[in-house]
Amino acid sequence: MIKYFETYPGPLSQKPLPYDVAAIPELLKKLKAYNISKGECIMIVNLRPTGTVVLNAVLEDMEGRFTEQQQEEIVNIITEDLGAFPEEEKAAEEGDEDAMETT
Repeated sequence: MIKYFETYPGPLSQKPLPYDVAAIPELLKKLKAYNISKGECIMIVNLRPTGTVVLNAVLEDMEGRFTEQQQEEIVNIITEDLGAFPEEEKAAEEGDEDAMETT
């Protein structure tokens, strides 16, 4: 199970982690104003969405609940408190996916 969480894009895949344990309560405090459910918060911590496309998969009825500005604010809060995956790691993973699709 730990091995699964340590593989990209798992929440433990970056070494060292870009956030510490204190960042999670801070994130929850900031997101409280948006009335995000506990389940949605867990998915946010696990997936660390860095764009509204991924955030839409995490938040139920996102477009009906939040304006575009609020969606961007939520993404900014997440990346500020939890950090984002490094770009080269994302690009490498996307390249692997493309290679798998063509073979």
